[in-house]
Amino acid sequence: MALAAFAQEPPASPRFDSAVIEPATLSRTGPRHRVDASRVEFLGTSLAQLIRTAYRLEPYQNVTGPDWMRRAYFDVFATLPQGAARDRIPEMLQALLAGELKLVLRRTSVMEPVCVLSTGKNGPKLKPPQTDTTLNAFLTRMGRRAPLRMQTSAEGYVTYSRVNGSVILDASRISLAELTALLRREIGRPVFDHTGLQGLYEISLFVPGGWLTPANRRGDIQDAGDSAPPDPQALLLASEPQGVNLYKSIQRLGLKLEKSKAPIEHFVVESAELHPVTR
Repeated sequence: MALAAFAQEPPASPRFDSAVIEPATLSRTGPRHRVDASRVEFLGTSLAQLIRTAYRLEPYQNVTGPDWMRRAYFDVFATLPQGAARDRIPEMLQALLAGELKLVLRRTSVMEPVCVLSTGKNGPKLKPPQTDTTLNAFLTRMGRRAPLRMQTSAEGYVTYSRVNGSVILDASRISLAELTALLRREIGRPVFDHTGLQGLYEISLFVPGGWLTPANRRGDIQDAGDSAPPDPQALLLASEPQGVNLYKSIQRLGLKLEKSKAPIEHFVVESAELHPVTR
């Protein structure tokens, strides 16, 4: 029995119960994703976007490949296995792309500029979140600052306000992992969380906010992933400690943000079929 146990094959990769991938219909414009308890749809989505979802790529990780990838868009209609967890959808999508589009990827690492967020020499000075987690209570604590933009974090709210020409980020309940994701957008390079802090915090700090174009300055609550690319001039300012007080503002939280270099993994499409396999 022991020998039989050692001989067991590893569990198979999760797969959709049923799935169809086909060229996107011309009537649809822009990618749209829908997920419910039993069904998944990716509509009008490029192969690069499907790969990014399937392999959980960060915005700073590139996907390159044949020229036709820029012009090819697909619709995916899939049914989830009963009781399947949504966090396994990427692995199911990996299997679908490999089977239907014969996708073969190559991973490559390149040393690139990054920033590292860590604790300061005197330790963190982060505030715990308030007990009243309602949006109205959070806006009241902000005082007279009127949000230019508001979005949700995993368990709270994030707002951007302008005071005397500076943009202030306020977060009601946010993890350091979420904060680093927001900082990536602000400074235009990967930011890695090396603080080791796992809690949720109420945070306020100065940021460049150059990506806050007029189209993005709206007061309704947006999803945290819905954002415009950062302004190049704002990135230039944010890359220096004296720029827009970002680094000093982080220091007031008992943290530090330092420039460094690290290997960043990118993906190259070695081969793929433009037309899905016919069944």
